[in-house]
Amino acid sequence: MKTTIVFSDLVHEGHSCNAMPYGVSLIAAYALKNLGDEIDIHLFKFVEDLAGFMEANAPQIVCFSNYIWNTDLSVSIARKIKEENPDSIIIFGGPNYPLEAEEQQAFLETHPYIDFYIFKDGEEAFLALFNALQGRGLDAGALKQSRLKLPNCHYFTEGEFVAGDLLPVIENIEDIPSPYLTGLLDGFFEKSLVPLTQTTRGCPFKCTFCQDGDLYASRVKRYSPERISEELEYIAQRTDVPELHWGDLNFGMYKQDLDTCHTIARLRDKYGWPQSLDINGKNQKERVLEAARIIDGPDLAGGAVTLVTAVQSTDVDVLREVKRENVSTEDMLDVATRGRAVGSHSFSEVILCLPGDTKQAHFQTIFDLMECDIN
Repeated sequence: MKTTIVFSDLVHEGHSCNAMPYGVSLIAAYALKNLGDEIDIHLFKFVEDLAGFMEANAPQIVCFSNYIWNTDLSVSIARKIKEENPDSIIIFGGPNYPLEAEEQQAFLETHPYIDFYIFKDGEEAFLALFNALQGRGLDAGALKQSRLKLPNCHYFTEGEFVAGDLLPVIENIEDIPSPYLTGLLDGFFEKSLVPLTQTTRGCPFKCTFCQDGDLYASRVKRYSPERISEELEYIAQRTDVPELHWGDLNFGMYKQDLDTCHTIARLRDKYGWPQSLDINGKNQKERVLEAARIIDGPDLAGGAVTLVTAVQSTDVDVLREVKRENVSTEDMLDVATRGRAVGSHSFSEVILCLPGDTKQAHFQTIFDLMECDIN
């Protein structure tokens, strides 16, 4: 008998975070690749759809993404599911979770209906957790009583916080099937969600305010050009949404990104899609500008590209405090200014109250951005 598993990346309809449930679908795709006919997977984005499914079904495992914009929603739904079906196994994962063990324990104590939390990357960790549960007849209580330390997995049982070691990151990310090319996300195109995908995982920078600013995510891994091209073509043929969102942390910074930009230019010429996307490479300004020129070139309608100047602050003392000295704020601002020559838009990001920040420093950051005419 198949195990029914729900993966949900919940928002209310009309919410601004209206992207495809890409993160959870990667974990679902990896699980299907390795478990095949053992599991029956269902993906959800909207509360109403999940609620309708739950009225007619009792899945053994229900998984939730946990981001800053959906924590309250996800924990409320998880609590309700647990109240109505105590045997349901509730699994959470995502970046809106503490980094220190003491705070992680407090989080799980505060939310006792969460059976397991997957910390950091979830593909291999979910598979290990599923196999451990399967070996105990899908009895979460029995697994917890064993105090088995599972990789990337946290849980709280009888006053004890149990945390397994971190798995090394998946070096060959091609091992993770594309949730687009496998058809997992087909049903979401009709919901007019913004296509979200990525060409790389990881970030070389060490910004302390960022979930990926540690050694765990420091090595950048890349999908093959063939997969990237095939996936973007697949999306272009099906979406009615003009935008494309990246899950990349530095798209446009690497030489391989230019190949992806040529693919996007071809799709724009063939399908008129995408009409809007961001380039957020933090360094390598000439390459970032070349990426914008390829997409917003003379043979295509300009204005598709938005160059993201994620300065956070322009104050040198603040940047030193958050270990961002190796990101050139001056270059990012120059990219935004020069990007206008190829018809690109610009967008800025600023974080309030970073270590060392002051009212004067914050105002100066705003003035610096205004002087560069960020639009």
